[in-house]
Amino acid sequence: MNEKLKSESILLDFLINKKWRVIRHILMLVILAINFYPNIDAAYLTKLNIENADLVIKGINNGTMVMFLMAVLLIYINLIMLIPELLLKNRYIHYFIACVVLAVFYFLGEYFILGYFIQNISEYIPDMEFSLKSFIYSTFIPLIFLCSTAGYKIFKKWIVDNRLLAQMREAKIQEELTNLKNQIKPHFLFNTLNNLNTLISTDPAKASAVVLGLSDVLRYQLYEANGNEVLLKKDIDILNQYLELEKIRRDNFQFGITVDGDISGVMIPPFIFINFVENAIKHSADNKGFSYIVLNFSIVNGLLNFNCKNSKSEVAIIKDSGGLGLQNIKRRLELMYPVTFELDIKDEANEFSVNLKLPI
Repeated sequence: MNEKLKSESILLDFLINKKWRVIRHILMLVILAINFYPNIDAAYLTKLNIENADLVIKGINNGTMVMFLMAVLLIYINLIMLIPELLLKNRYIHYFIACVVLAVFYFLGEYFILGYFIQNISEYIPDMEFSLKSFIYSTFIPLIFLCSTAGYKIFKKWIVDNRLLAQMREAKIQEELTNLKNQIKPHFLFNTLNNLNTLISTDPAKASAVVLGLSDVLRYQLYEANGNEVLLKKDIDILNQYLELEKIRRDNFQFGITVDGDISGVMIPPFIFINFVENAIKHSADNKGFSYIVLNFSIVNGLLNFNCKNSKSEVAIIKDSGGLGLQNIKRRLELMYPVTFELDIKDEANEFSVNLKLPI
């Protein structure tokens, strides 16, 4: 399959890339010349007891050479003038009329110019008729040339336009992904600084620990998570640090992170799980009782399974209309894994859970 796609890519590159333009034109002229090359020689004519065989061949060669040059002229008039100025500007009626004019021009050239070259050997070649039948027959060939070149130009434009649209779409997606990822950083920082502001006055020792933990997380955000992918192990370490910061702030809070399977070398987009964890922290906050968050990562059949469970506060959490939360992460997943991710969210009476499956 990969070899097939590679071959198709090479063929498309040859058909539309400007660096192959000269070779494409040479190849077209060679094919055209082969089509016009007269399949006749002196030995064949001699065998048919035709006198002046050399004269006959010369006349035929001169005539076919003229028709070849006329065909080339028609093709390049079509490529340089008619297609870009009429067909590609949706002036279809004008283009059709221009093609008919070229076909008539070709027919008249064949009738008069070719007739001039073969007048001395007319006894060996049937006379050309100036009739509707001969016109239709003679214009069939130039119409094939015109339709072929027009079809190629339309196909080339379609490929180029589709590639341009794909590049624009990819650029837009990357821009949106970057914006979504960048929004996570100030959101996380805002929450942590709020916690730090509270601890400075109530517990300076814990505030100092938060500052140290925050420096590790910010270092990761600034220097390690700017690319498209990070090590899963490193991302889990940051989640652990993030939850440690939350544990310092809250007395009756516990968390656990477990990993099943070998995650060494597994790469993921950065900050893909942080919104789930932030949401779990927000909804598990309970000043009256015990709260928990449990994260599990497992590798099964080429899929990364992420499970996040958290207790729910007895007091209903007021939704922040301006928050990023799950809306942010869902949009990122749609952009990065259009049809390959599975997300299952359950909101039960005492527990909120998220189960996410990603291809790796």
